[in-house]
Amino acid sequence: MNLRKLALTTLIVSILFLLNTSTAFARQRFATLPGGLLYPQFAASAFTNAAALSSDWYSEVQALYSPEIADRSNPHSYFVGYATSNPKVGFNIGYLGSIQSGVAVHNLFSGVSARHKKHAFGLAIRKNDVAYSSSIPIDASWMWDITRRVTLGVVGYDILDNRSLALGLGYENYSYYSLEVDAQFPLPGYLDFATREYSINFASVFYFFKPVGISVGTRYQKWDDINNESSKWRHTLGAVVKLKGRMSLVGLYTSAPDTFTVGLCWGTPATAQQWIEYWLARDRRELGL
Repeated sequence: MNLRKLALTTLIVSILFLLNTSTAFARQRFATLPGGLLYPQFAASAFTNAAALSSDWYSEVQALYSPEIADRSNPHSYFVGYATSNPKVGFNIGYLGSIQSGVAVHNLFSGVSARHKKHAFGLAIRKNDVAYSSSIPIDASWMWDITRRVTLGVVGYDILDNRSLALGLGYENYSYYSLEVDAQFPLPGYLDFATREYSINFASVFYFFKPVGISVGTRYQKWDDINNESSKWRHTLGAVVKLKGRMSLVGLYTSAPDTFTVGLCWGTPATAQQWIEYWLARDRRELGL
């Protein structure tokens, strides 16, 4: 066995050892990290997939800030989101704003979700560019727990106008990690001048130790309209560290363009009795009851 194979084997064994011996915190225990379509950042769930709000029993407030980088290829941006849910219903509201070259853009979003046995349904509204846009995109979503660990999800974005569909398949070990792949593509009915977006995304979130979590993802995106076509890869890396009490420190990096985000999260996990009810509900879903 050469040194490269030995190093790779050692790394894999070390990760498996950490995953199976550390005292892991599930994502409700402290700040959530961005996974993908199925396991989104909880405070931003309605912006990504409202049905995911019914997958947790948790409340979270998250405030994030992204500074403008040197070449001004991205703006200052601000995010504040609140989400709360139990295994049956969930609610999310948030604000996303940006300032670039003295021009401010304000965006609002909100969503609700409900669960029935193995199925969760979500509905979200977004108000993009509050001051200048009159459109209010509406998103509809559905998630199906095929097994305790495997989930299928579908989201229809802007279903009344520029319709696009996203599909995701994920695997989750609830206390330690989640893995998923999802794809997005336009549906028939686009106007000729509208920009069509296609993407495929791979995402994972890991909780190695009691106070630490990381997320890793890569996305390929392609846009085309009547005149142009472009594409790019975007990579993300995130980390969360639990502070004292219910506070956590969050940091995120996204490429193309390079964007750095930092922030704080305050969360309220379920009580001991609610945890019991939560796991009983998951067991009943596993049996199809």
